[in-house]
Amino acid sequence: MPEEFELLVLPGKWEINYNYVAGQTLSRFFHELKYNGRIMAVKCPKCQRVLLPPFAYCERCFVPTGDNWVEIEPSGILESFSIVTEKFEGAPEPPYVTCYVRLGQA
Repeated sequence: MPEEFELLVLPGKWEINYNYVAGQTLSRFFHELKYNGRIMAVKCPKCQRVLLPPFAYCERCFVPTGDNWVEIEPSGILESFSIVTEKFEGAPEPPYVTCYVRLGQA
């Protein structure tokens, strides 16, 4: 049996550039947003949940969402917000606000 020893932790930093393939569902979402100014979601054919951002499969029912696209109104209810005062790499210079908005609600 090997003797016990302390595991080493080695510091490191990875900077990896990559391209993410959005797939057919998210590509259509971004296309509609950019070229038609519409916020589109998909509706699960089984549980009727509206998924935004849209997914090709409902994560609750595990069924394909197919071509069940619905347009979401560009208004909503502010559910939560946070004022960011610290600098994060790749983010805008603070201060700025991040928020969670329940879209399609007036």
